[in-house]
Amino acid sequence: MARLILLSLAALSLLAAQAPPVQVPLWFDTEDPIEPASDDAAPRLASDLMALGVRGAFKTVAEKACALERRGRRDVIHALSRHDIGYHTENHGIPPTPAVCLNGLGFYEGAAEFNRREGPGAAGARRIFGIVPRCNWRPGSSWGPRANLGLRHTSIS
Repeated sequence: MARLILLSLAALSLLAAQAPPVQVPLWFDTEDPIEPASDDAAPRLASDLMALGVRGAFKTVAEKACALERRGRRDVIHALSRHDIGYHTENHGIPPTPAVCLNGLGFYEGAAEFNRREGPGAAGARRIFGIVPRCNWRPGSSWGPRANLGLRHTSIS
């Protein structure tokens, strides 16, 4: 019986060694385009993650990316671009929000409107960071299913 238990433990040990690694998504809102002091938090976090061999996703508002560019913060842009960039809308929660703009529109009409409004911001984020945003995220509860179709026609793949 002891031999069977030891054999089972050895087999479990081999299986555990072959198990795929556990992956935990780490994402961070990067959204304050107004306060320049907020620029310094993201590159510190990005560098600390890289030192640990961990990649995160920085959900970035397009206006924040533009502010980084205007302020000449190439250090921040470079640090974030070593991770995944998520598109977090053009202006976050500044009215009119995506949900308000899509209200009353059909699926395809709403997708076209979302693309018209958010496409330039997504393209700008791609240009500034030099990579295609890998995900998208809504600001607060302001979203709609038409956004997913609309994003397929922006620079987000």
